[in-house]
Amino acid sequence: MKRLIRALLISLVLHFLYAVILLGWAYIQTLLYVPDFSKANGKFLQNELAFGAAFSVWAAIASISVVTIVTWLILKLASIKKAAV
Repeated sequence: MKRLIRALLISLVLHFLYAVILLGWAYIQTLLYVPDFSKANGKFLQNELAFGAAFSVWAAIASISVVTIVTWLILKLASIKKAAV
């Protein structure tokens, strides 16, 4: 049971790090963005900007579950290999 809880915590940390890196990358892209006004010709310029993302809760649960299972297997194999040595 300890191994499963450890695997779940590792999975949650990995998902959190992924989200932080993704948000950081998007922030850097936003800071470095330079619009190309030569293509717009003044006809289709937007005056609003929207930030956001849509995600499925089921996809997040499935992703965390799969990473937890894989991490649990890696921890189990590592403990078996350690015990064999």
